[in-house]
Amino acid sequence: VLARLIQLGREQGLEAHLVTSVFHEIIEDSLRAQQEVLQRLANPEEGAPEVPRVAFQGGEGADSHLAARQFFAGNADRVVFISLETFQEVIQAVETGQADYAVLPIENTMSGGINEVYDLFLHTRLAIVGEVKHRVEHCLVGFPVPLATISRIYCHPEAAGQCSNFLAHLANCKVEYFTDVALCLSRVKEEGDPTQAAIASEEGARLLDLAVIKRDIA
Repeated sequence: VLARLIQLGREQGLEAHLVTSVFHEIIEDSLRAQQEVLQRLANPEEGAPEVPRVAFQGGEGADSHLAARQFFAGNADRVVFISLETFQEVIQAVETGQADYAVLPIENTMSGGINEVYDLFLHTRLAIVGEVKHRVEHCLVGFPVPLATISRIYCHPEAAGQCSNFLAHLANCKVEYFTDVALCLSRVKEEGDPTQAAIASEEGARLLDLAVIKRDIA
């Protein structure tokens, strides 16, 4: 099927990689729709919630939040996202009925499996019902000022390690660590200091109305 679509695309002047990308998006969206139907059939007494409540760890703009938005993109206008501080609270929210779904990170291609989440799965009745691959693209985010004026950067320790080469070339710039990317963004926003910036995603910057000072710093 894909080979036929690629040939049809070429006849219209489209590159094979573009046709393949669109095809995969359609298949993934179809799978998500099928999973929703199967969940309703498996739980006929409950049915699917009219307004799904989705719990995630971190604040608005965190990678788990962005991954949740990506997975539920087809229902973005009728999804309630619930921000919680820990992975355990996210799981408990679904177990107690506060939320209908939990979005949790399983693996990072840079650092491997998320051990804390795996440990929590050993003691929960929840089951995995879907998957989303979220690309983490680190940017330097803050106010629209020249890079040379930045004197303090807020970031997650893991992000700092992945952007070590970039940080090493910043003269007289201090790095302060936070346990959550969303906290880094909110700190920059609340302080309002143009000499401060955070390592986060472009989407995270957009959510808090911040500017991207430099892209692709990993």
